[in-house]
Amino acid sequence: MARVVVAAQDPHPAVRGRGIARLEAGGVAVEVGLERARAERVNEISTVFYTRGRPFVTLKWAMTLDGKIATRTGDSRWISGEASRARAHELRRRHAAVLVGVNTVRADDPALTVRHVPGRDPWRVVLDSGGRTPPKSKLLHLDSAAPTVIATTEAMPNDVERALARPNVQLWRLPAREGRVELGALLARLREAALDSVLVEGGGQVHASFLAAGLVDRVVCFVAPKLLGGRTAPGPVGGEGIDEVARAFALEKLEVEPLGGDLLITGVPKRR
Repeated sequence: MARVVVAAQDPHPAVRGRGIARLEAGGVAVEVGLERARAERVNEISTVFYTRGRPFVTLKWAMTLDGKIATRTGDSRWISGEASRARAHELRRRHAAVLVGVNTVRADDPALTVRHVPGRDPWRVVLDSGGRTPPKSKLLHLDSAAPTVIATTEAMPNDVERALARPNVQLWRLPAREGRVELGALLARLREAALDSVLVEGGGQVHASFLAAGLVDRVVCFVAPKLLGGRTAPGPVGGEGIDEVARAFALEKLEVEPLGGDLLITGVPKRR
């Protein structure tokens, strides 16, 4: 008797289980589940997109051994080494969109394009509730096939919207929560645009907001063997913080990889 081994079912609702059913109807024995965990890891983006109805969200940052993402003066170039930066651009290439907060735009003026590795640029998304993106920002003037999205609220003045207008820039006015862009509404809009994944590159307040909303599917952390110190040097997760260690955002399914002179640590947040 013919036999087929399937690691995991396709998460797409239009085809989920249909191929297996046709094989079984034709007299083929089908075994499902061998190497399921590895298959689900490979297909985690599409699984979340189709089963949770939103893009897959990866939080990514580079930090020193003492947990700093920049010095007390805001300098962050470069905390991680060349190999880590190349992997970070590989992550950009693999995600449909890359997202930062407006404070990152104002402090670093990033391009948020793919460099160091070949590949297409992702969409660039800026969380800017009130319209603080400088009109001269690099990401507003790029020659890229991918657009830049300014995710804002009704609080953005109309004259600021006009100042930011460019052929390759889209401005999305979204619902607000406590004065900030409501992240669930943003992810829903990204899904409508057929974007299946978002790489969140912070900073700390943005990371904290995604974690608090339960919208993080994977954490990617590059750790450099450096020490910066400083009471005011920023860390990778801001916000109000956790009162008790028992309530911390814990990670599971950890993977640790030496990368150049750094360590790459990835994990999945435990569901609360």
